[in-house]
Amino acid sequence: MADTDPDSRIARLERRLQRERKARADAEAIAERGLRDLYEANQGLEERVLERTAELDLARHAAEAASRAKSAFIAHVSHEVRTPLNGVLGNLELLTTAVDADGAAAVFADNAGQSAKALQRLFDRLLRYVELEGADRTAETAPVKVDAFVESLASRWQTRAAKGGKLLVADPGVGPEISMRTLELELGEAVDELLDNAVRHADNGSLTIATSTSLDRVRIAIVDTGPGVPEDFRAAATPLNGGRAPERHQGGQGLGLALATRLAESVGARLGVEGEDHTSAWIEVPLA
Repeated sequence: MADTDPDSRIARLERRLQRERKARADAEAIAERGLRDLYEANQGLEERVLERTAELDLARHAAEAASRAKSAFIAHVSHEVRTPLNGVLGNLELLTTAVDADGAAAVFADNAGQSAKALQRLFDRLLRYVELEGADRTAETAPVKVDAFVESLASRWQTRAAKGGKLLVADPGVGPEISMRTLELELGEAVDELLDNAVRHADNGSLTIATSTSLDRVRIAIVDTGPGVPEDFRAAATPLNGGRAPERHQGGQGLGLALATRLAESVGARLGVEGEDHTSAWIEVPLA
């Protein structure tokens, strides 16, 4: 039977109102604690972000300082070594002209001069290898005509290859309209290292600069009549990073191949070596 007493109904409504007020107050308290916790968490997060940003800034400044110090050290060492080395070369040339051309002293002086020049070149290449550490110049690359690049290589190396007992042949496998995106100077340095290795160490015979294209790259290969390259060395790719070089590379401890690899990587190219009954060292460059 329904409760028709007005006082009872008012009492029930008041109790219900009190419960609703309490529930609302509890909800507001919970929300307030949640907002306060969120605010405190946000403040802590901002502090941690500021700390990490400061740490990153310090690390960046330290890295920049280390890079500047390395560059300064390289420049200093370069000057300190080149100065006496140039003096040795100059005096050896004077000594060669001052002694009897047919005597033993002239032979000794000439041998010493050749060794000093070899040392100078080795030192220059080693410095270049160190300078290229972490270098990325892909943003500076520009279109370069493949046929003109290969023609320049052949012209530059024709005489030296002949003196080394090699017949240099340029095999244009791409049309004159094909261009690659690279830095011509750095790519030229890389291919020069491959050609130098072939001229020095390959068997007498033909030496070919071959070009070809794939879907998005141009391959420039230096193919010689060398003894081939073992599979374990092809997988290692760069002797300075732990790979074992075959016999033909041991004289220079693989510096030429390592330098060529680093030069190629700095312009977004890649280098490889292959061949069982010959040697083919190639560089693949993005098409323009």
